[in-house]
Amino acid sequence: MIFKRIIVSIIFLLTTSLVSQEINIPKNITKSYNDNQFIYFFTKNNYFKVDVASYNISKPIEFNNNGFDINNFTPFKINDVFYFVQNVGGLVLKLNKNDLIRIDKSFTHKMQIASTVFKYKNEIYRYGGYGFFNARELMVKFDFETNEWESVKVNGELIPRARYSNAFSIDENNLTIIGGETIDRYNREKRLRLTDMWQFSFEELKWSFILDSEDILAIDSDAYIFDNKILFREGNYLKSLNLDSYELSTNNLTNTLLKVSDRFKVHYFDGNFHFVVNRNNGERVLISRSKKELLGTSKFLKSLKNKKLLSVNNLIIIGLLLFVIITIFFLMRYLNTVILKINKIKFRNKTVFISEEEYIVLKEFFRN
Repeated sequence: MIFKRIIVSIIFLLTTSLVSQEINIPKNITKSYNDNQFIYFFTKNNYFKVDVASYNISKPIEFNNNGFDINNFTPFKINDVFYFVQNVGGLVLKLNKNDLIRIDKSFTHKMQIASTVFKYKNEIYRYGGYGFFNARELMVKFDFETNEWESVKVNGELIPRARYSNAFSIDENNLTIIGGETIDRYNREKRLRLTDMWQFSFEELKWSFILDSEDILAIDSDAYIFDNKILFREGNYLKSLNLDSYELSTNNLTNTLLKVSDRFKVHYFDGNFHFVVNRNNGERVLISRSKKELLGTSKFLKSLKNKKLLSVNNLIIIGLLLFVIITIFFLMRYLNTVILKINKIKFRNKTVFISEEEYIVLKEFFRN
């Protein structure tokens, strides 16, 4: 009897624990922002704060949107202040206490749609994008002193092909971009999928090529980062690309992930994934799963290192080696060549003077 009570108690505790790792999300939520231990969910005029460590959700925090639809903006939190960057143009909003105000001196240019908008060292950057039948290759930064967007200087002539809707990762010194789409130079209405990976150093302000592989084809802006890996879906598989070793692992796609809402980014914190799923009854629920629960055991492992294309540095080295080889070839040929002239015959550094008759005889000899 005591044993049965213990079993029932354990089951009750486990059930309580599982239930506590789920939170019903209001239906009018339009945006989310992940920030370490917290996830912020936004509506048009309020937001909720979720602590993923305790799985508690705050009461709605209201603000005046002043007519701005934040559904068209990407949120960032810098020094405990929320900023919202327009998805298609240059507008920047600031949540000043409970009042949403515009701070930029830009306009809705619609020239960087689906660009990579990111935060680096408490500054807002934007790379690439699409607009007016063309893809962008520039990177800009928002200057909080002038409230204007400024172009980021790039050293060197090596830059990646213009793109948008690509995946990206940020570390202490670098921006890494993966895949995405671009525009066909000869048919502006045709989109092309990209299969390359590049890295931009903020210290050197310089791009460097990493690799190119058809395995990157399925990676786009819906991918998300965990443990310096890119996690993405491809057909019925869930794949992850290690950004340190460039190894690609393949896992089966679980039923849970099939219900993930594509409106909100998957959040990874302290070994667990947190994401919103759409229930059959129409409810949105924030749930948590560990890496083992979500990924399981990898079925395949593949290295993309061998797919790496020739970089500019490698091409320079190969060109120099070819130049040296060709130079040596012609030098050896020159050193083993007998040079006949009217009054002398020369071989390497030795010269013998000859008469006109000797020249005629030697000339016929060489001819035959």
